[in-house]
Amino acid sequence: MSAWNVKLVDDSESFDKAMKIRFAVFVHEQGVDPALEHDGLDKTSAHVLSFDGEEPCGTARVFEDPEHPNTYWIGRVAVLAPARGKGCGHAIMEYLLKWCQNMGAKEVHLHAQEKVVPIYERHGFQKSGERFLEAGIWHLHMWRPL
Repeated sequence: MSAWNVKLVDDSESFDKAMKIRFAVFVHEQGVDPALEHDGLDKTSAHVLSFDGEEPCGTARVFEDPEHPNTYWIGRVAVLAPARGKGCGHAIMEYLLKWCQNMGAKEVHLHAQEKVVPIYERHGFQKSGERFLEAGIWHLHMWRPL
């Protein structure tokens, strides 16, 4: 198993690497419309990259809910296929949950693709509400207190 190194994106080169991972996973693999992949939240979100050695292999973003102080949203969690099932996504989630806690978050929310709900449940997230289609993929709203 690799030792994953997760870092906050702090320059345009790292941001571009994160966007390439998202594009590879969501657009190429899952068939999401490229127009839906990027939205206005990218500019106001914090982004992270997970590395296996020097190679970026996963990414995610996080932002505070503008209508609910101390509530954060994690999204666009993407791990390249060779790194899946090896701890890359786990390292991203652990990093982001600590980051949210350090920012004063009381709870964290996300929209989980239905097929990966068990991954988020292992991180303490609970399902909330009915499944819904987002970008043509079934999702569930999930949340957890901090």
